[in-house]
Amino acid sequence: MRRAPAHDLAIIVISTNEKRWLGPCLSTVYANAGTATLDVIIVDNESTDGTREFVESSFPQARVITSPNGGFGYANNRGWESADARYALFLNPDTEVVEGTFGELIDALDVRPEVGLAGVRHLTPQRQLCSSMRRFPSAARTFGEALWSERWPVHPSWSGVPPVSSGFCRSFSARGAAPTHHLPVPPAVR
Repeated sequence: MRRAPAHDLAIIVISTNEKRWLGPCLSTVYANAGTATLDVIIVDNESTDGTREFVESSFPQARVITSPNGGFGYANNRGWESADARYALFLNPDTEVVEGTFGELIDALDVRPEVGLAGVRHLTPQRQLCSSMRRFPSAARTFGEALWSERWPVHPSWSGVPPVSSGFCRSFSARGAAPTHHLPVPPAVR
């Protein structure tokens, strides 16, 4: 018989020399836990900046997993494999939670078992809503990306680059996820 997960939410953060971001990120994660029990997992992708030591000393309740640097997806899979939670949040290290609690989101997910995936509101540092989507792929977009159009001071529509700040890969998922539905007011991050 399968044992029930020990936590409500696993928060998986990948670090490849991202120590400078982890303090604000993890501080806001724990400050916004609400009633949710958290399994915070930092997957250290062969960092050389003291990530492990920093997390272990500053956030002893978090777990650090050492992983060979097989890329972002590989590291997220290593984190999820070791998670002991009903839901997962894949969070970039340069993200801060600015409003809402994970407990509120877990409560909303628990009363709607048909929901398998929830996103977050992505805000700029000025707390303005920020789009984190990309335009549909095209030949012009591929050409623009080859010319590093994301670094241009202006972004013509053909380049496929809307003004997107970092930290766009965040989502909640449930084990055995069902189709996506809208949830009321998820946590806001920047």
